[in-house]
Amino acid sequence: LSQRRNSITDVKSFVRTTISGEKFRHSFKQTLILRGQESIRLDTYGMFGQALGVFIHNGEETLLYDPGNNRVIQGFEVWDAMERMLGIDMSIIEYIGIFSGNISYIENFILRDTILSRDQKIYYLKGYDPVRKERVDLEIDTENSLPVKMAVSANGKTDFIVSWDDYRKVDQWDFPHKIIISFPNRGEILKVKYSDPKINEGIPREAFEIVPTKTSITVNE
Repeated sequence: LSQRRNSITDVKSFVRTTISGEKFRHSFKQTLILRGQESIRLDTYGMFGQALGVFIHNGEETLLYDPGNNRVIQGFEVWDAMERMLGIDMSIIEYIGIFSGNISYIENFILRDTILSRDQKIYYLKGYDPVRKERVDLEIDTENSLPVKMAVSANGKTDFIVSWDDYRKVDQWDFPHKIIISFPNRGEILKVKYSDPKINEGIPREAFEIVPTKTSITVNE
């Protein structure tokens, strides 16, 4: 799992993101760009292809470009603006590794128990993350060692569940073309479907920068 994580250095893909809850359902066309385990760019488009926002985290700062008002948002207001745009309260940067088709928590994972399913198709790995102080339960495909499911919980409650599905070959990698993150406590589900993903094509650092126009306004809270 660690070797797979280290072998995928960047990902770029068109995605269809669906966010749903008890009383709402939103769907967006987006462009997702990932670099390493720290950088993400998410361009969100409206029904007619108009740009709704550009979210960027480059490991040092978090920005959101609001094209409707031609302003760059920084600081805590970014998360408020993202919640208004997407309809869900979610710190996207915590899931960068997951969107790369990997297990973002693997660096701190301490294995406590391993169970093989009766049909011998799934390894159930039960462990703990001492840094985040969370229980982490993994399901790994025995044939190809690919992650299938992960549940993260704390204080006896499940924080979120990740499912990696629809694996297809992208060059030499088996890459999940559908990732689902569910939040049982909130009754919310995030589903991301990938279209024509590109892996390790070399994404420059400049892709995670926003260059304001002469008339743009920077909001720093």
